[in-house]
Amino acid sequence: MWFFILTVILVSIMVVAVWLGRRATEKQREELELRQRARQMRQRLDEIDDIISALLKYDGDRALLESVAEFRIRQIEKRNTLMGAVDQEAQAELAAAQSFLKSLPDLLQNHKRALPEEEHDLNYMKKLIFKGIKLIKLMQTQGQVSDIEVRDHAQRLRERMVKAEVNAYIQHGRTLLKEEDRINAAAYFKHAKEILVATNIRFPERTAMIKRISKMIWGVYSTQEDEEELDRELGLTAEDHPDEGQTAEEMIEQESDLLRDDAGRTESS
Repeated sequence: MWFFILTVILVSIMVVAVWLGRRATEKQREELELRQRARQMRQRLDEIDDIISALLKYDGDRALLESVAEFRIRQIEKRNTLMGAVDQEAQAELAAAQSFLKSLPDLLQNHKRALPEEEHDLNYMKKLIFKGIKLIKLMQTQGQVSDIEVRDHAQRLRERMVKAEVNAYIQHGRTLLKEEDRINAAAYFKHAKEILVATNIRFPERTAMIKRISKMIWGVYSTQEDEEELDRELGLTAEDHPDEGQTAEEMIEQESDLLRDDAGRTESS
């Protein structure tokens, strides 16, 4: 009898031990999953911060910035809910995000968009703008932006990237020209033109920008080649030559400045 009772007790202890072990393992797994989700949300929030900075610097569209700022607030609230207890740092982050959204109109009042002219700045812009477009599509799946808004924002941001890339090549070519490296300067001008000709993104300034670059290429080669043949090759006429008393270099400088203005403009500007 006592042997039977002892056996039952031992079996019960073993069952409880197995259950507790499984429960502990399950709890550890749940805690690990929670930490992983929290870490992923932290990474997303950091990425959203970078995207907002890029949009503010290179785009400045109020509607898009407000939508992304509201999305960031929701993501912070979700993370705080996931983590349970909200510490002082989490509360400060939420307050800062809410304050940023409230201050956006003032931030944008005298806002002037930047145009990257160095290669690393251009690559940084393109990387974050691509992430921005991806984020907008994520926001669409959550019902925060409409299909039309996604299309318009993505079109505008892609247009900005094309114009920024063209401008960066032009300004670098201009620097090479000042250093009297005419061959490489012309190569950069030609590449900028090729980007505009090849892109399937259409915008009002595109034709004018192509013509400006053609005039700059003409300015580089005009002292070395037959002007009429050069006109035919570039699709120019005598009316596109430098004004009376203006040198080819002065025309290039003038056209590159005007092109920079075109590159910084969009239909919503």
